[in-house]
Amino acid sequence: MTSITGSKRIARAMIENDGEFFDHLAKAIKGTRPKRPLEKFDDLRFMIELLDRSVGLKNISQKKIYNLLVEDLELYPETGKDAMKGFEKFMERQLKGKPT
Repeated sequence: MTSITGSKRIARAMIENDGEFFDHLAKAIKGTRPKRPLEKFDDLRFMIELLDRSVGLKNISQKKIYNLLVEDLELYPETGKDAMKGFEKFMERQLKGKPT
């Protein structure tokens, strides 16, 4: 049994081929809750989304994104390791599952 709202959301996810929605739905049904992303990265995630929606991340070089978000705005924390490599992995995870 399902609600009209639930049916509409599932239908929309099917049309949009929204795999992330179905992953979350499966976890909700199984009772496993997704871990909340670390709060210290909230501002960084927001800025990545803002850049993507405003100019498109594909229109900016990785180096320019890195310089703006990591060096200028200091949104990616010091880890003592190769910050560029860590930031690139972070970006990959954030963009994973987004339509191209």
